[in-house]
Amino acid sequence: MNADSVVIVSAARTPIGSFNGVLSSVPLSDLGAAVIREVLQRASVKPDDVSEVVMGHVLTAGLGQNPARQASVGAGVPYAIPAWSCQMVCGSGLKAVWLGAQAILTGEATVVVAGGMESMSRAPHLVHMRAGVKMGDANLQDSIVSDGLTDAFHSCHMGITAENVAKQWAVTREDQDQFAISSQNRTEAAQKAGHFDQEIVPVTVPSRKGPVEVKIDEFPRHGSNLDAMSKLKPYFVKDGTGTVTAGNASGINDGAAATVLMSLSEANRRGLKPMAKIMSWAQVGLDPAIMGTGPIAAIKKAVEKAGWQLDQVDLFEINEAFAAQSVAVVRELGLSQDKVVLSSHNVLSGSHSNNSSLDLHTDCIPSMDPTYLCQPNPSLEKLTCSLVPSAGEHQWRCHLTGPPPGHVGVPHPGDAPARSAKDWWPEGCGRTLRGRGDGRGHVCGESLRIPCSTARQLKTFRQSFGITVVTELVFRK
Repeated sequence: MNADSVVIVSAARTPIGSFNGVLSSVPLSDLGAAVIREVLQRASVKPDDVSEVVMGHVLTAGLGQNPARQASVGAGVPYAIPAWSCQMVCGSGLKAVWLGAQAILTGEATVVVAGGMESMSRAPHLVHMRAGVKMGDANLQDSIVSDGLTDAFHSCHMGITAENVAKQWAVTREDQDQFAISSQNRTEAAQKAGHFDQEIVPVTVPSRKGPVEVKIDEFPRHGSNLDAMSKLKPYFVKDGTGTVTAGNASGINDGAAATVLMSLSEANRRGLKPMAKIMSWAQVGLDPAIMGTGPIAAIKKAVEKAGWQLDQVDLFEINEAFAAQSVAVVRELGLSQDKVVLSSHNVLSGSHSNNSSLDLHTDCIPSMDPTYLCQPNPSLEKLTCSLVPSAGEHQWRCHLTGPPPGHVGVPHPGDAPARSAKDWWPEGCGRTLRGRGDGRGHVCGESLRIPCSTARQLKTFRQSFGITVVTELVFRK
């Protein structure tokens, strides 16, 4: 057993492509290869140095043997390096990170690439013809619905589970639409401000006019408003009682994300500054009929393991498969809306089955970088939670030890305090946040600015469906 800590030294994702959109012509293995290649380059790790590649992946039908290995080899990782997929539905990508960390802790691996990938646009329709059809029609089955969006225990669509949550937690249609509009508008602002640029790996897509470079998320709907949202009809329950629509649910999308993991001593040996240190993990389960509320128990358990109280967490970011479950989680935990959603995610950007959970984790680390924040809070930690439908949840704790190499830093604890935020950050570098008015910071425009003399760490809570990650950022020069 390796007593050393496991750290994340790089993370990246592709743009999120809409269903049958700009990335639909790109083979899944190419999406996976793009992020694997990029995270290795960012970490200055040679493909030969990788011990293992683990990629979360759900919709595998028709893609050939071991799509994760196809992506690994496509990224230049030698045949001699093992690569494989794990499947825990929406939490698969973060489960891959967990498995990679375990391999390092047990001494079975030194460097692991862990991520998730999904191309829902390329998921095939299926027909059961093994014994032939003696008479009558043969039905085609949509593998997206059967293998990705239908609960295997209650035989209901994920949208129905959202309706169940809305009824049980009294989340109205208006509640959901307002949450969805806020999600869309915040993402539009974040996109226009370039807050996602750092984490995105451009993907080159062939077209009739030549190769086109895709480098922004396609799904977010700019200019969304409540008037248009309220006119959409319920999609899953159409008897007059339904509340879940195409507007307040996430879309169907394509994309990939990856991280590079290694021990802290290995990172030090290579001269790499870790982005995060993985501290702990845990799993809980729940009735899949209300799968969207799994983060409630997960968050409580993760906070308890971290030795915190909920009110000690400054920011929460929720993976929004459905606005109904996001609102239910916030209400059940008694969270202030001012502390929820940093830049939003899935209602705005869409869900690509397993990979949304890892996208949140990929967003999580650079979002705390000082190029985005004007000042960090002196005691802030970050938690990410992702619910796995029908399979429970996973949580782990991360300790961020510094911004990615090459980015603007701040004085290390012990250095003389700067006179103002401008001494550490350029003008206008702040990311949209909300202050709590508790003496530790105040809202300045759209940026949370905290006195430089106390600026050391930032505590947030970040959640997706299936896996919970707690992180703490410590800025250094």
